[in-house]
Amino acid sequence: MRRLATQIHATVVAVLALFAVLLGAGWWHGPGSREGARLAEGVAETAGEVLPGPERSVAELQGALERLAPRFGLDAAVFSPEGERLAWVGSPLTLPAGDGPRRHWTRTRGRVVFAVRLPDGRRLVASRPRPDWRHLGGVAATVALLALAVGLGAWPLVRRLTQRLERLRLRVDDLGRGDLTARAPVEGRDEVAARVEAAVEGEAVEVRGDPRLLRRLVRNLLENARRHGGTSVEARVARLETGARLTVADRGPGVAPTERERIFEPFYRPPGAPETGASYGLGLALVRQIARAHGGEARCQARESGGTVFEVILGA
Repeated sequence: MRRLATQIHATVVAVLALFAVLLGAGWWHGPGSREGARLAEGVAETAGEVLPGPERSVAELQGALERLAPRFGLDAAVFSPEGERLAWVGSPLTLPAGDGPRRHWTRTRGRVVFAVRLPDGRRLVASRPRPDWRHLGGVAATVALLALAVGLGAWPLVRRLTQRLERLRLRVDDLGRGDLTARAPVEGRDEVAARVEAAVEGEAVEVRGDPRLLRRLVRNLLENARRHGGTSVEARVARLETGARLTVADRGPGVAPTERERIFEPFYRPPGAPETGASYGLGLALVRQIARAHGGEARCQARESGGTVFEVILGA
């Protein structure tokens, strides 16, 4: 079970590490690759709304540019169709060589630079610093520390779970060796919790057979009693001259005498049960088949004072 605990814990840590890698990759590639396009689109739309036309004075253009640039944290300049710089904010910018497309952007010297051709033929050129990716190392270190903390915190929880499984496995091994006094405590209320809450008593009996099939037989009987017979389930093992007898008793509504053979048929549904109701499935059918394969038989009987008793005879 220690190996299982290590596997579960390693899975938790691996998921956290993968999350950190994906986070870093998204941070590294996401903003840098889309930043210029988003910025150019936003500035182009806003510039068309706030920048005055070429018929207005340069002073009005300068004032409008001074209002526009701080919205995006930009250095910006507006050029005439002939390439003359008409107004600017921040560091002086130069007009990109050539006519170029209506909108384009580049990354150079730690800055994002883009140019937008306005409808009247003028060009808006803007720039702002790229994110400082050196900070990514600090973010990665923070995520790594978080992964380490979660990994350390998860270890006690993983060990608590697997220790319960280990105790259960040890008791099952004891039962397999014939120690019917072995008991596994019921711990928790989840899928791992010692499962049917049946009271078991009897004596150690050895029979020849397939351990896997015999475990299936016992499990099917207990689960059937739990499903159809309520919470009071009792199991007993007794020695016979030619083998062993296993009985599983419950305090459910019981089975009518005319149905006690038919419930061993696959997917049998009692008369009057709704189509959407639970049938007996294959559980009891497998119980009888396994019992007969081991030289025995399975029967359903009434229990005194109400309920049902399933009896399985197994050959020696």
